[in-house]
Order: sequence, then structure tokens, then C-alpha cells
Amino acid sequence: MLNLAASLTASKTLLRSTGAGLLLGNALVWAGLTQPWQAKRLRTVAFWKRQCRSSEGSAEQGPVAQPLGALKAPDFLAAVRDMERQMKTWCSNSLMADLASDLSLRVVLLGFVDWRHLEGVRPEVARLWAHTPQEEAALFSFVTKVNEVVYSARFAVMQTEMCSRFAFRRNDNMIPVNASEFASKLSQGQMVDIEAKTEGMFRELDVDFKDAGPSNVSRALASAVDQGKGAEVDKVLELRALGLMMSSQRRSMASVASGLRCWRYFASSVLGYHGEAMLPPTAPEHIIKFACIFRNSGTARNYIGYIKWACVASSLGIEWWDPSVQLLLKGLQKQQVAHSITSTREWRMSQLLYEKLVHLADAMEMREWGDMAVLSWNFLLRVQSEAVPLEKGSPIELVQLFPERRSAVFIEGSWIHLRLQRRKNRHFGSLLKRRCVCDQEDPRLCPVHRLSQRLCLCGAGQRLFSLTPSTAFNTLRRLLGLLSEPAATFAGLKVFRAGRATAMALLGWPLLKILQEGEWKSAALLHYASEDSLDAGAVLRTVLEESDVES
Repeated sequence: MLNLAASLTASKTLLRSTGAGLLLGNALVWAGLTQPWQAKRLRTVAFWKRQCRSSEGSAEQGPVAQPLGALKAPDFLAAVRDMERQMKTWCSNSLMADLASDLSLRVVLLGFVDWRHLEGVRPEVARLWAHTPQEEAALFSFVTKVNEVVYSARFAVMQTEMCSRFAFRRNDNMIPVNASEFASKLSQGQMVDIEAKTEGMFRELDVDFKDAGPSNVSRALASAVDQGKGAEVDKVLELRALGLMMSSQRRSMASVASGLRCWRYFASSVLGYHGEAMLPPTAPEHIIKFACIFRNSGTARNYIGYIKWACVASSLGIEWWDPSVQLLLKGLQKQQVAHSITSTREWRMSQLLYEKLVHLADAMEMREWGDMAVLSWNFLLRVQSEAVPLEKGSPIELVQLFPERRSAVFIEGSWIHLRLQRRKNRHFGSLLKRRCVCDQEDPRLCPVHRLSQRLCLCGAGQRLFSLTPSTAFNTLRRLLGLLSEPAATFAGLKVFRAGRATAMALLGWPLLKILQEGEWKSAALLHYASEDSLDAGAVLRTVLEESDVES
């Protein structure tokens, strides 16, 4: 490098804009050089100074470059040494020992003065800083380790913070909670981490929690307390309680977080809440005003329920949940039902219109949407959460799905089978099947023959459709518009499930059979009353309107 520097032609502007003069003239940077090389460096500096004195132009133009990342030489060298030491500690192999000096210098020059600053850098990005495959492997390993260590430290702090929030005894000085921060901590991943840590802590206390009964667990915990491990026992029980409270919203974490963020924005921007503490609401009137921004009573009840759940879980008061709030929610629900009876939302898709939609989709080369429509209609699926994410399966999944799978669709003989891992109101999933109907209907409307080609093109576990809920919704309205249907302005994806149920009723299907085909929870009603004594139309309308809202 010194030989190269001695051969350069330098000017005042060049030295100022590159920082080369500052770097070469700093003795601390080159403190490790032997005496002959120090002499060579000094001769190069003198040579550059002579060139600058004879060069024309001013050196005042442009900013002065900072080749050491705006650090003083001692700080820069200390940062490089710390980075090198950390690399050798975490990657204790001969390859890293040889490369640590060069790589630490390169990383610090990129602006990462401390190894913790590498948090969030993807290992694939770090590879771009390397010049050789060996450097790529070393940087990938180091950056991966940095993210792992930093994440673990952050999770420990967050978990401690959450445990303090999820207290188990009421106190008079309840500290308000930041709703946005609370929402950010709600995730499936964190719940899994808490459960795994709970199991590990039980094992450390020699408690066979999975297989032992309550009496045996109590004896094991009592033994741990006698051994002076009372603090550990309290901690594992508190962590277990935290996990159980979070499990009450296990499938709704994203919805709970969304509801809390909505409340935080409304409370700060409309109600004038100051600071970060948005929980608990300070008065019932505030929740009443919040409920007034909703048109759907189900959404309003859910969002206010999430606020109530967060307050209970954080040991905060729920005095705001008084009869006036409950009365308002009941009124919102009745208003919605009254409006639905007289509004255009009472419209249902007919069998004839469904057939026109499928034929039009095929004519416009939208076969994928047509396949989805046929499946949704025949299986009475909720399009957003059930039809769109469907996956190809196989007969071995007839009894049970693998844990990582969401659904399975496969054809066996003249039947098409659909297994769902989970379904609304059916936490253990569903198994549905439909027979080939080519002898009764147009083959283009038969789910068996319609889906056979698509299933042949998909691999096991692969999604059947590339559609999203929004594209499916937009396509539905576009096709309805081309058919000059007034419903094009207000129809939603629920029309397949509701329309099919209505069409079955018009064909004379028994009400019990309709509710069973759609797997509505409201079918339980028929266990307590004779079908003949019920107004089938009223029951069906109520079921379609109230029990099928997707969160």
C-alpha cells in the first residue's frame, strides 16, 4: 500500500476529498510498522506535501473526508480490536483466526463500530462484503451469531417486562399500559418460546409436568421449595400462567394486536389521551365513543373485547365495562340486523347466476378463479380463510393432516375430499367430501372433474391457487358487472357460501342437512327443538348473517 501511495500524484483537493493525507499522516494507525517501513511512510508523506505545494487550485472546495468513519485513530483501532476479539471468540476455528484481522477492519470501515450494530443485517447481505469464499463463510457465521445473541437478549428483556405486566395480584397502584407496545408483543412465535421455556424450567426442577398428575406435580414443586428453590418455583408458575392467558387468544393474536392499535390511534388522536398509556380506558364514555365508529357489531364487540382482555391480562381495572357499554353494543347489533333486512345486502346469489359466473370466467380464460368458485360453492367454503389457501393433499391424509399443513384436497374414485386442519367453531378440523355430479349437471360445474386437472399440475403440499382474497373479490365484482348485475356494487365473497345454502333451501333440502353441510355451529339449535316447529327461513337467515363473520 505504501509503494502504491508513493507512486500517486496527489493534489490538495484530492487529499482533502479522499482523506488519504489524514490517514497516511496519522502515526497511531501505522504504529505496528517496523522502522524501515516507518521511514518509507514519512518519505511518502513528505513527497505528497511537496506535490501539494506545487499543485494549483484551492483545497477549500468540498467536505473533508473521514477515512476512519469520523472516529479518532485510537477509537478506530479499539473498535477494530474489539470486533476482531468478538469474531475469534464466537468463531473459534483456524479459518476465522486467520481472517479475523482483515474482516474486522473491513466491517468497522463500513460503519459498524460495535458488533451489536450488525443486528438486523441479513447474513446474505454480509456475504457481499467478502472477496473470497472463505471470507463469505466466516462473515455469514459471524453475522448469524450476532443476530442470535442480540435477539435472545432482547427477548429476555421483553419477557421479563411482560411477566411484570401479567401480574397475578391486584395492587392499588396499577400502572397504565402502552397499548401499541402491548400489541407488538403478541405473536405466535413468542407464545411458542414461552411454552418451550416453561417446559425447560420444569425439567430443571425435576418436575415431570407432561405425564404427572396435579398431586405429583405439587409434591415435586414442594420438594423444590424445600431445597431452597422457592424463587424458581414462583417464576415457572408465573411464566406458565402468562402462557395460559396468552393461549386464550392463541388463534387471534394478529386480530388482538390490530384491535389494540386501532384503540391507541383513536384514543390519542380523537379522545386526546396524552403520553403512551392507553390502557385501561379512563371512562365508559370513551369506549362508547370508540364503538360508534363501527358499522359491524361483530367487529365492534371483538375490538372492545380485545381491550378488555388486555386489561384483565395486565391486571388493570375494567370498571369502564359497565351496562351502558353493553347496551350500546346490543343496540348496534339490532341496528345492523334491521338494516340488513331492508338493504340490498339481503341479496343472495342464485344457482343460475353462479353458473353464469363460472362460464364467463372460463370464456375470459380465468379458469383458476372458476375452479375456486366451484370449490367454494360445492363445499360452502369461506373464501378468504378456507378456499384461497387450499393445498393439494393425498389419500394418506384422509385421517389426519401433518401439523405443518393447513389443508388437503385430493380425488379418490368418484369423490373429491377436502380436509381442513382448523375451521371456525371446529378446532379439530373438518373432513368434507363431494361426489361427482357429471350425470346431473354440466361437467364444468362438477368439482371432481373440474379440479382433477389442477390437482395433476400441483405438487404435494402446494397451494392450488395463486389468488389472494383481494384479487378474488375484485374478480367477482368485475364478472358481476359484465353480467349487468346490480350486486356488482356491494357483493362480497360470502355470496358463495350464503348463496349455496339458499339454493339448497329452495330445492327443498331439510334445514338440518343444510346446516350440517356448511358446518354451522347454529346446528346445535336443532338438538333442542323440532325442525317442523322452526321457521326455517328465519333460522337460515339468522345463521347466514350472524354466524359466518370472518375476523
